[in-house]
Amino acid sequence: DTDYEKVVQEAFRLQAIGKAATALKLAKDLWQVGDEHRMRNAAAIMVEAYKKLARLPFDKILGEHLAYLNREWLDILDASSGS
Repeated sequence: DTDYEKVVQEAFRLQAIGKAATALKLAKDLWQVGDEHRMRNAAAIMVEAYKKLARLPFDKILGEHLAYLNREWLDILDASSGS
């Protein structure tokens, strides 16, 4: 956990100094670690990075994914898939 927390802190630090792309890469690595809490931490970094990089469609996709994180299947292109 200590290494994980260090990487989270580094990702937030990188965002704060304007290195959103590097923070995004770290967040994607953190996402792979696994449990829901960690995925949501990584997502917070990713959402902010997507906004700073003007990649708003990815911000929306990630938001939809997080809203239905435990679903076996989610078609983000189908507006009715979350129902």
